Amino acid sequence: MFATNEEYAGTTDPGWIDGIRAVGNDRGGYFYGVNYGAVASSSQVGLLADAGDVGVEASGDTAVKAAGSDVGLVAEGPVAIQAQGAVTFSSAGRVTVPLGASSAVVTPGTDVINSSMVLATAQTRGGQVLRVTRNTTADTVRIHLAAPASQPVQVAYFVIG
Repeated sequence: MFATNEEYAGTTDPGWIDGIRAVGNDRGGYFYGVNYGAVASSSQVGLLADAGDVGVEASGDTAVKAAGSDVGLVAEGPVAIQAQGAVTFSSAGRVTVPLGASSAVVTPGTDVINSSMVLATAQTRGGQVLRVTRNTTADTVRIHLAAPASQPVQVAYFVIG
């Protein structure tokens, strides 16, 4: 279907390869659905949005959900991702190194490979983070303290890549 504001509403243009193309003075397309407003699926690109200002604008409990067999989301630009508000990552969290222990193991919820970067920092008193080691077979990270913990130490971690 090809449609503009008035001229082509409800007509098709066989010269265009698009399933739906909409042009408007304010919005090119507006979709509403009880469960999904718009669903885009393709063997190559599910949704392609090009605009001078905002390519895709979304709102909702989950405004944008992306999943892919290789990459869920690719963002490019001088500022690739800009967030306002808290950001959460499944490969980040906290672990407690018990009193007297010198390390703790975490399973970050992502593949751990030799080139994975691990950020770890103590959140409480009782010890200092010395280094991390990766177990690529078990997909775990061991966080080592400089000495045995003088009290339980909470350590925040973030695994990237």
